[in-house]
Amino acid sequence: MGKTKRDFKTRKFQLIAIVAILTIVIAYLSGTGKLGTMISANSSDPTVNDLFFSEQDKEDPLDTYTDLTVGEELILDVHSLNELDKTVQLELVEGLQLNKEKTVEANLDRSANEWLKEDKENILINLSDSQEKHLTKTRLIFDVMDEKEKKLVLKTLREETVYQSAPLLLNSEASEEKNTTTEEFEFQPIAPMSGNLNMDVDIAPVTTSVQSGTEAIYKLNLKTTGAMIPSYKNALLVVTLPSQANFTQNLSELIIAGVRPQYNATNRTLTYRFPELSTGQAYQVNIKVMPPNGTTLNDTKLTTTVRLSADNFSAVTVSAVVNVIASLPFDYKILCRC
Repeated sequence: MGKTKRDFKTRKFQLIAIVAILTIVIAYLSGTGKLGTMISANSSDPTVNDLFFSEQDKEDPLDTYTDLTVGEELILDVHSLNELDKTVQLELVEGLQLNKEKTVEANLDRSANEWLKEDKENILINLSDSQEKHLTKTRLIFDVMDEKEKKLVLKTLREETVYQSAPLLLNSEASEEKNTTTEEFEFQPIAPMSGNLNMDVDIAPVTTSVQSGTEAIYKLNLKTTGAMIPSYKNALLVVTLPSQANFTQNLSELIIAGVRPQYNATNRTLTYRFPELSTGQAYQVNIKVMPPNGTTLNDTKLTTTVRLSADNFSAVTVSAVVNVIASLPFDYKILCRC
């Protein structure tokens, strides 16, 4: 009889232990625990403005980020200004990989085991510190794997209702422009130009006139031909930009034959130095300048000049003009009270 009692107690203890272990396993597999459960959300969840992304060390909400670069880091701050937010969830997107080690280092007031959880699809952030105080900012560091457009949205649960942040759009300005206007931004082989020169350069406006405050675009063509000449040594290509317009273009859009131009703001020149240019090639780039709105006179002529020279080539100079149309032309008589 005593043995039967002991057996019953042993089995009862074993059963309790099994139930406890199963409870722990189920809680772990379902994502529960200190960080809570991953939020089940959809695109129709209401949007709030007190949950948002910002750039590093900034406080203003960020809706677009255009500087994605493969191999570099993307650093974003997550802001939660509502104390009802116990956790915030971010769905992972293709092409971004959370750098967990650096993220933990950037949030030294917390421990990775206490505040950060990651699975294949989501990141879950606990917004309470060890004293259960609401933390309003969390830094996330990602490794950028590609420059494709992405959308990030934060989710949180407030009194059993799921809310979301406004979306943050991520892309690379250079790749976006390249995809949408490849013909404009990417130098590429072109049809040979007319003329008998072994090496030739040409520049022409995309449109002959523009409104002030809009870009004036020049199409620059360079070709190297000549069956008897394998290459051209010490080629120098100098583009002189108009003084009445601003130049802020990314120089990576202007690469020719692997050479990125040097810009001299004082002389307003773009200079290409080619140690050697192989023959049988043709290139095209678009050069952009901006006549300021409000200060550019009506009928201003924006002249861009190009000079090409090389050791075994006689120098040539060409130019192109764009006319500026100002919607409110200046009246000098009014300005000087003449």
